[in-house]
Amino acid sequence: MAIFRRKRDGGTADLGAGSSTQGLNDKDRALLGQLVGAGADLTQPRHARYFSYFPTRHAAEQAASGAAGAGFQAEVNPPVPSYPNDWLVLSEIHGVVLDPPTVQAHRDLFESLARQHGGEYDGWEASV
Repeated sequence: MAIFRRKRDGGTADLGAGSSTQGLNDKDRALLGQLVGAGADLTQPRHARYFSYFPTRHAAEQAASGAAGAGFQAEVNPPVPSYPNDWLVLSEIHGVVLDPPTVQAHRDLFESLARQHGGEYDGWEASV
């Protein structure tokens, strides 16, 4: 289930009583809210994918290596013709519980990799 598209702003979502999303940004709260709204139990492990873009193949490969070192399967995909300077790094992880602390830790990781290698972290999606 994806709600992110490049450069799009997210909204907020209510995850219900007892849910602590303090510290998460609006996009992450919105996606967690959509998962819950679709019937996902956030205490159960699931598959998640993270999208980052880099201006060169070398930068993308360096970022993918960093993601792999953090336990993600990461692959570098060449740019599409309409975005010739956007090398996609698609990072995946299976069996992860996407509670708010984990979502924040993943955002921190991918934003850090983007900063280090001159790229842009674009968001994530997860299975319900």
